[in-house]
Amino acid sequence: MAKNFSRIWVDAGGTHVRAIGQSGARRVRLLDMPAAARAVETAVRRVKGRLDHTGDIVVGMRGVWAVAETSAWRNRLRKIEKRLSVMSDIELAHAMSFDDGVGIVLNAGTGSIAFGRNAAGKTARAGGLGPFLGDEGSAFWIGKEYIRRVERHDRNFSTLRKIAVSPSPVAAIAARAKIALKAAGRGGEAKKIIREAQSALRALVASVQKQLGGKKLPLELKGGLFESASFRKTFNKR
Repeated sequence: MAKNFSRIWVDAGGTHVRAIGQSGARRVRLLDMPAAARAVETAVRRVKGRLDHTGDIVVGMRGVWAVAETSAWRNRLRKIEKRLSVMSDIELAHAMSFDDGVGIVLNAGTGSIAFGRNAAGKTARAGGLGPFLGDEGSAFWIGKEYIRRVERHDRNFSTLRKIAVSPSPVAAIAARAKIALKAAGRGGEAKKIIREAQSALRALVASVQKQLGGKKLPLELKGGLFESASFRKTFNKR
């Protein structure tokens, strides 16, 4: 394959690390691997040889926002490739969606966050506080509520015990969202949970829009929950 990408985007999320090469308007998926220890470093090593002589790598990190956090990761990854910058994963999603322009990105995967920029260049965010302080409407939130309201009452203790002792309990709980989405088609408590999740996600968008002056802005939907056709359809409809 030709080494012809002027930019490579590395999206380090909660469950996957993905890399996309860009040259002009062309984008190519270069890598998709499970998130694990040192997975980001591995991804950068694998893709850096695909840059052209003027290219760079932009890494979006889950759970990174403060200047000290981004600086620490930038210094760490520049030992592998010097032509590299680091930002939060939601800022990366916004840059890929709007080319640093006007709009709001709502990301609903393991966690949930909205980030936007208006025509004056002002930015705002809502959510993104993690599973213990927020992430309302996320896959983790849906999974947790489904376990609490449905599975626990079904006395499904063997499954719940496996989740409780999992080495990655947040990911294990978020994975229950797929079961909740399937069950929602039959109505009942699962459908109620999905509706509540979508209301929480819409509230994140409304918060960002209000912070940016209240005008309606283009909206881009990202994250694993929106890969579900039924979830995306009912979210847009409501």
